[in-house]
Amino acid sequence: MRRRSILFRSAIVVSVLIGIFTLLTLHRLSIDHPRLSARTVEIPDEIRQKFARSPGTPEPIVTANHGSSIDTVAFSPTDPSLIVSVSKIGRAARTIKLWDLNNTSEPIEVLGGHSFAFSPDGKFLALTGWSRGTRLWRIDEQKSINTFGRMSYDPIAFSPDGQWIASNELGVKLWNIRTPTTIVEGPVLSNEGLTDQFTFSPDSKLLAAIGGINDNVTIWDIESQQTIKTIKSDAQQIKAIAFSPDIENPLFAIADDNRNIKLYTVPDWHLHTTISASYVYDLAFIPDRKTLVSTGINEVEFWSIEDGTRIAASKKHEGWSKSLTLSTDGTKLASGDNDGILRVWNTSAYLDPQKPASKDTVQTIYFLPSDRAAQPDITEKLDKLIKEVQQFYAEQMEHHGFKGKTFTFEKNEDGSVKVYLVEGHYTDAYYLKDTPKKVDNEIYERFDESKNVHLIIADISSDRINNRRKDVSGVGGLIPSGINYFELGSWRAQSGNAMIPAAGSGFRWEIIAHELGHAFGLHHDFRDPSYLMSYGKARKQVSKCSAEWLDKSRFFNPGQTFFDGPATIEIVPLARSFSESTVLQFHLTDADGLHQAMLLIRPTAETPPPGYQRNKNPDENKKNWQKKQRGKSFVLHDYRSLNAQKETTVKFDLPEPSKNSVELQVIDVHGNITYRTFNLKEIDRRK
Repeated sequence: MRRRSILFRSAIVVSVLIGIFTLLTLHRLSIDHPRLSARTVEIPDEIRQKFARSPGTPEPIVTANHGSSIDTVAFSPTDPSLIVSVSKIGRAARTIKLWDLNNTSEPIEVLGGHSFAFSPDGKFLALTGWSRGTRLWRIDEQKSINTFGRMSYDPIAFSPDGQWIASNELGVKLWNIRTPTTIVEGPVLSNEGLTDQFTFSPDSKLLAAIGGINDNVTIWDIESQQTIKTIKSDAQQIKAIAFSPDIENPLFAIADDNRNIKLYTVPDWHLHTTISASYVYDLAFIPDRKTLVSTGINEVEFWSIEDGTRIAASKKHEGWSKSLTLSTDGTKLASGDNDGILRVWNTSAYLDPQKPASKDTVQTIYFLPSDRAAQPDITEKLDKLIKEVQQFYAEQMEHHGFKGKTFTFEKNEDGSVKVYLVEGHYTDAYYLKDTPKKVDNEIYERFDESKNVHLIIADISSDRINNRRKDVSGVGGLIPSGINYFELGSWRAQSGNAMIPAAGSGFRWEIIAHELGHAFGLHHDFRDPSYLMSYGKARKQVSKCSAEWLDKSRFFNPGQTFFDGPATIEIVPLARSFSESTVLQFHLTDADGLHQAMLLIRPTAETPPPGYQRNKNPDENKKNWQKKQRGKSFVLHDYRSLNAQKETTVKFDLPEPSKNSVELQVIDVHGNITYRTFNLKEIDRRK
């Protein structure tokens, strides 16, 4: 009885604690995620018309709820209103659903099986099963008309001419399906185990597959039944393959978990270009012969086949977008996501030739909470300030012998700065804490962060940008475009952003110039108080290092063709341990040619460097340094000019107080940035 009483009281205590925890959690969520707030202070038309309308993100034209994570989707090749989605977990039971996009409240048909493929004439679905072989299902009659093979696994594929089905039966096997009611067993191209994906060339002469014993890509000639090419990958896993639909000049794409998409020309298999993508699950070519589409985490991305630039991206996914499909005419794109939602877009929303997307320019954004009035003359103020910043950079670049180069900014027809208005979802109070994170989240619902530098003017009631430090008058930096696992932690950056308040001491051209410097890839440089990237009281100079870096920045060289042979950065030990070394050595490679390397350190000395002058009082300045900077952030230590070398080794002296963590950042001759951080103590421990 006593034991039951104790258990009863314990249960009450646990229930009370759970209740308290739930209330605290709900309270926290109500603070961090308040209700959306309608605008309470109207913006007069005469002020609103001064702003450019933010581009926004196209919405899906159709959605369908599959009910669980979607792994595969495909349009009917003859009827763009028909689409199939597949949900699967491992190799257990799966669900295949056929949808009519004119009415997605319920699927037309729910089928069993592991994977599927549409016949080129759109009449049949080939459905694989674990032990029942492969069945041929007629769509208009909604019934199976034939079954062939024994064990069949995913994947499965029809050849575009309708003659062959490639199936996975512990190898790669072909079936002649010219007569659907009498399917004839064809040749076995490989018996090297399970295969992850098949794809035929558009002329049906070649078949490519991922898998077998290794994770390479094998291409067979169908007529001779011989392997004509094996493409070995330096990645751990190949995620997707695809042939372009261009019969005359086909390309072959391979996406791997290094976050690269490599395009090869066919039939010589020369590397056409490498696209530095985010994480990729699936690929498809748009029939315009110009564009490749990939799925990834949170988005679908559109890439230029010619030079590998990112054209556009969708951002309406809550998680992974694991599969995509294009209608035969390329006008519709569908993705299957791990939230169980099938989404369909018009591709014209992303590829409108009448609206060429800007790139490699500074876009100016005025961010206004829902309860604040717009400054009536803010566009005029920004026009003046940004042109002052542009002139400052031009004069400094001229001073260092770089022909007066400066960054480009997006303009109106009259040459004034184009300012986009973004109206915040919430009231001013919400944005006063963690301002950069909260504002960025809303900005990048509307803008593509991978193409341009975004200068964000946040009109909040504070003259400081709260980045968990009260004295921050602005923030800026690079935006990483993805981690490269093969390079063991190297990051790439193609753009950046800068944010300042719309009033107070932070609303000055010097602050804008400093924060834009971060967005262009420059770090704090405390070697001299006169440098723009210092905290000196008279920071009016761009250092020689910074000017040389900016000389190759894409934002100082508008309109150049995009090239990005990925750079590699490796540290080379010169002693038994880094704690015993006073010199750091790095081995660098870049197929495009290296321009400059900057060594960044986290200084740990008690005394601030000369370029750190936050306070006039020396004692207060030292206290500020020790509390807010010392050992916390990377600053420029030294740099090396690399003169377009494709491979080199560089050495740097390592100061005694900095033997913990360093970062090397490089820029190539086309303005592409790669950086890698090294924890020296961790490397020593691993030894």
